[in-house]
Amino acid sequence: MIKQFIPNKQVISLLLLFVLGSTTLIGTDSTSGADTWLSIGIAMVLSFPILMLYAKLLRAFPEKNLFDIIEYVFGKYIGKIISLLYVWYSFHLASLVIRNFGDFIRVVSFNKTPIIVTMAFITLLCIWGAKSGIETLCRWSRLGAVFVTIVAITAVSLASPSMDLNHIRPVLYNGIRPVLNSAFSIFTFPFAELVIVLIVSPVFLNPKSSYKIFLWALLLSGIFLISVTFFEISLIGDSYNEILFPTYSASNKIKIAGFIERIEVMVTMNILISGFIKICLCTIGMSSGIVHIFKLQDYKIAVAPSGLMILNLAYFIYPDTHDMFEWAFSTYRYYALLFQVILPIVIGIGIFIKLKIINIPIK
Repeated sequence: MIKQFIPNKQVISLLLLFVLGSTTLIGTDSTSGADTWLSIGIAMVLSFPILMLYAKLLRAFPEKNLFDIIEYVFGKYIGKIISLLYVWYSFHLASLVIRNFGDFIRVVSFNKTPIIVTMAFITLLCIWGAKSGIETLCRWSRLGAVFVTIVAITAVSLASPSMDLNHIRPVLYNGIRPVLNSAFSIFTFPFAELVIVLIVSPVFLNPKSSYKIFLWALLLSGIFLISVTFFEISLIGDSYNEILFPTYSASNKIKIAGFIERIEVMVTMNILISGFIKICLCTIGMSSGIVHIFKLQDYKIAVAPSGLMILNLAYFIYPDTHDMFEWAFSTYRYYALLFQVILPIVIGIGIFIKLKIINIPIK
């Protein structure tokens, strides 16, 4: 019986929302100021080879997830240690995103409500989403991606009379160094975070289409982020790199003839939709790793305990909102390299050596 994979358009929509995730909430690294859009473009170029490596790993081992590949290459014991690292990364990333949304809701809406309350509601929703299965999330992502795109286009169109492109100029006013520094950060957050997809891919992703899927996800998410960044900078201006939640703040400025306003409500829905997908995939990744290590049957039995552990870490992970942004744009880039670049390259080299030894052609 031939396995039926989920249509590529649904998978690309899922990956698009994953990349947007918390990026449209807290923004990208803005140390390059008005040149942030250029940093995103450079980050897309930097991300291309590593995403193609992810695709090659999937092509080399059809219907195997990252944990299966690791154990095949490094053996049972070393493989479990490396698998534990990716369980931790999924766990940590999910906690980071939930805390991002908890702080956002506390700052802009419920500043007197304990943050644990809002994060608990988000966690319960994501546990339900993760237990619904990746197929359901993919179908839902197709609709969600359409909604996100329509709202984004509408917001930019309504904002166009208030946008000042002089805020974008002059290009490279502070030189190329801040642009490259910001591009490195944007490479790790959000593009290379797609390494999480390697954990859940056998369920839905056709290995023969892996190159195309990753490429389209990179292009669409990159274009989306560049457009959003133009929108934010042209509305906010010189204070762009000082704003905590730039997309929300920019959309809050849209007011036309005293009639059309409160667009930030729709934009917030966009942010919550993409964040929901990102947290669900990270939760599935963590649960899949636990199931693999302990030789259990179904990842769904580990979803609820994983979700509660994620909520617990999210609550204690940052002392305050300032530390959250400091970690996201100053420290995370170096921490994430291990999971996004170093280990995948080591795994790729291990696969090359092993398959060459046993004379299996590499696809």
